[in-house]
Amino acid sequence: MIGLILETDDDAITVDETEIEQARWFSREEIRDILAGKHQEIFSPPPLAVAHHILKEWAQRS
Repeated sequence: MIGLILETDDDAITVDETEIEQARWFSREEIRDILAGKHQEIFSPPPLAVAHHILKEWAQRS
């Protein structure tokens, strides 16, 4: 498995509902809250998960 962090010029999200049920954007502040267990809706992936490392790396950027 690989994980990537990419940039976009367009913040519109198009969801292929056969692949994924929903999608949304999060701010760095929200991701920091998720990783700290302080977000009211979203739980952080466990520390060994690739998704956790991607979120952590992105959240630590300025």
